[in-house]
Amino acid sequence: MMKKFTKAAGIPSYSAESIRNTCGVAMFAYGADSGQVARQLGVTQIQIHRYKNFSYKDDLLRKAGSLVKIKIEPPKL
Repeated sequence: MMKKFTKAAGIPSYSAESIRNTCGVAMFAYGADSGQVARQLGVTQIQIHRYKNFSYKDDLLRKAGSLVKIKIEPPKL
């Protein structure tokens, strides 16, 4: 099904497992704890050690920092 729908959408085909793995890594990158990730992915806390790729988090923060530039100034009274 994934191949069928990605082809129809005109995007690269990914396996369901690679999407699941990406979700697990992203949850850790955004601060989820082991229990939360395990419940969402339907695995035990012991099985989720492979999703703790902290270099992904650093890379994500670096890329996010380059996307948005906001200057906060106090209001003028």
